[in-house]
Amino acid sequence: MNRRFLKIKNFKNIGIDKYQYLNLNNTLDPYKMGELVIIIGENNVGKSNILEAIERINSNNLEKDIPDFIGFDKSLPEISLVCVENEYKNEATHKREGNYNTLKIYLDDAGFTKTSIEFANSNENIINNANNDNKEKEDNKVIDENETKEITNNDSEEVDIIKEKYGINIKPNIFYYKENIIKNYDLTTTLENISESKFFKALLKSIDFNIDTIKLAYEKGKKNFAYREDYEKEINSKLNDIVSKKFNELYFNLNKSIQKYEFYIRLGDNNIHIYLKKNNQAINLDNQSIGFKWFFNLFFDFLHSDLLKRGDIVLMDELDAHLSLPARRDLRKFLKKFARDNGITFMVATHNPSFIDINHLDEIRIVKHRKEGNGVEIINDFHTINPDDVDTLEDIINSFGILHRDILTNPNNRVVFVEGITDYNYLTAFKLLRENEENKEINMVFLPISGIGNKETMKTIIEKLSKFRNSIVFTDADKAGLIFQELSSGKKDSLKVVNLKDIPDLNNKKEIEDLFSENDRKNYYYVIEKKNTKGSSLFKNTILNNKSKLEEETINNFNKVLDFFITFNADKNPNIHIDYNSSIDKIDKI
Repeated sequence: MNRRFLKIKNFKNIGIDKYQYLNLNNTLDPYKMGELVIIIGENNVGKSNILEAIERINSNNLEKDIPDFIGFDKSLPEISLVCVENEYKNEATHKREGNYNTLKIYLDDAGFTKTSIEFANSNENIINNANNDNKEKEDNKVIDENETKEITNNDSEEVDIIKEKYGINIKPNIFYYKENIIKNYDLTTTLENISESKFFKALLKSIDFNIDTIKLAYEKGKKNFAYREDYEKEINSKLNDIVSKKFNELYFNLNKSIQKYEFYIRLGDNNIHIYLKKNNQAINLDNQSIGFKWFFNLFFDFLHSDLLKRGDIVLMDELDAHLSLPARRDLRKFLKKFARDNGITFMVATHNPSFIDINHLDEIRIVKHRKEGNGVEIINDFHTINPDDVDTLEDIINSFGILHRDILTNPNNRVVFVEGITDYNYLTAFKLLRENEENKEINMVFLPISGIGNKETMKTIIEKLSKFRNSIVFTDADKAGLIFQELSSGKKDSLKVVNLKDIPDLNNKKEIEDLFSENDRKNYYYVIEKKNTKGSSLFKNTILNNKSKLEEETINNFNKVLDFFITFNADKNPNIHIDYNSSIDKIDKI
């Protein structure tokens, strides 16, 4: 299991005296690593600071980013972009500390990366418990400085080794996208002014033409007008084959329309003009919808260029503020698909609930104020209720609104709470697979809680969940799950608890991982047996491409779970109540 993440300390209000970690990618495979990462949090919590930290990893000076807290005025900001290959415990780190910018790669005698100083025994628990200072002190003893190579030249032989090993550049291009609004008047220029037009230069570059070609067309056209016409036809042919085709593929694949846009150039006597047609009808750019104009700006200012490479990172801050609700959701779908198809990581800071897809909660990174100490913390794994922070759901509802308005109170949705993000990823994955195969939406959502914990924690969770409409909780059939089911018996009118053994034909299964066939458990060993959170997210996001690799036994088992909840009737499926006192011995043996 490979991954890439950001490690931040003492940057503005992030990581004050303790490292904070932001998970970016769940694989280093350049053809699978494309991600949409959505940063949410209350107003003024510092979501934009996260984006700035990534943007400034290549900066020559971080002095203005020193924390503005008493006692930290001399603390140097540290930013590291880290690539880890879990299976072999290898790590390569691009680190920015104070005014020094280095790339540290730990190599053994064979030229392979050694275990890094920061994470000697790299595993998912290190990421999820990133503030464990003792662990870091232990790891610092692992590698002698003589085994460390510091690389500052991006073209060095060692960097080439890493490029070959990981398939991406350890130092990716990082773009902070700011919308450059293109107006109708920008589509017209003159021969004298074309060299100053950013739009025309970018457009011509995308079809392998340059400004000199246009000037040559006019120069030859002085002797014979047909020369100018020939150049115009050649440019329009390229515009049709390259620009119009790509624009329609991206825009209309998103909108599932049979319409199409076409782009033409006119080399007039006095002006050079780009004009648009929609279904063979001329249109005025300024009169189009806000959503279309936003996409137009994004496409011509950024996406159609040759700037982006696999592994690159694009930062966007509140980009959806002026878009309509349908346009925001279309934009999210577009960015997700573009990221997946091109191996790009889009990082979007937003406060808008319509930008979240309930089937992709693994995209969410929450920034919130630390309860103790200065600054903010980053929560990488979204849970609606966390035993260590039972107010998480209320925080999200109050600052974001999405769960309560769009999910929990929507009578058309069946909401099933599950024990954690891994269970959420598996169940949502097979729901998406079924929706794709049947070509219809299933009105059911799974929401993760962060484990059910001990009895006191269970009671707290039960109280929280019983406040919501017709709550259903799905647990494993282990000791904790059975105890949780028993403790909830007093809330049976408002809360239904189902464990795996309650589902027909699955009463021999104990936990969600048991739904996978033996061969699938072997094929996805690191994800399933290790209960790997990041791996389960990657599994969900790629299941539509990997369906043929799954055995029918696995698919059938998960479909039985889906069928059970689709047809679930609270009156016909009451909780299975056990006599806790008489059965405690039986439970203890589970």
